[in-house]
Amino acid sequence: MLAILLLAGCAARMAPPAGFPEPAVVFAATGRGDLAPGYHIGPYRVERPTGGWSAGPDATGTGLVPEVVGFGFELVGPTGTPRVVRCEAGRARPPGPGGMSVLEDALTCTAEGLVLRLGRSVEVRGELALAGRTLAVEPVRQPGGLAGPVLAGVAIREGERLLAAVDLLGSGTLLVGADVAEADRERFALVAAALLGWPPPR
Repeated sequence: MLAILLLAGCAARMAPPAGFPEPAVVFAATGRGDLAPGYHIGPYRVERPTGGWSAGPDATGTGLVPEVVGFGFELVGPTGTPRVVRCEAGRARPPGPGGMSVLEDALTCTAEGLVLRLGRSVEVRGELALAGRTLAVEPVRQPGGLAGPVLAGVAIREGERLLAAVDLLGSGTLLVGADVAEADRERFALVAAALLGWPPPR
């Protein structure tokens, strides 16, 4: 059985992905509420959130209304040095109450030495580019009863090695391999905060 060290006093609702290394460390999101400043993901604090949704006119002639959100935040780790994060989410959808749901849903976030690119349809997947490294971000599915498997979260993988996972079923939990370096833990906390700030499809 996977040994989990609970650093934030709360168990993850997402089961660890198959093959996740033992032991693992869990950083739960606490004090999150409505994403007000100052909530924590384990020892990492999310501060100075900015941005919001804006819908522009249909200038494409395709009948699709583009929507773009720019948002940002600062992630403050145990060292106290803030890491400034800028994100942009974009999608296109038909206007009107009878239109189809989201056709395109993407998220790009940048910070010093880091670029996160994700796409979301039924699943969330993409990549996390670091200096000289490219990590895969893959969906994690769990049994969902009669409705079939549900998207429980995402896993972050470097080659065949699972490094981290983010629970999207509950209030937001980051699961990290115990041997993952502190610098990478901070980067994965940034990914978790970006996912929690990514407005859901509507």
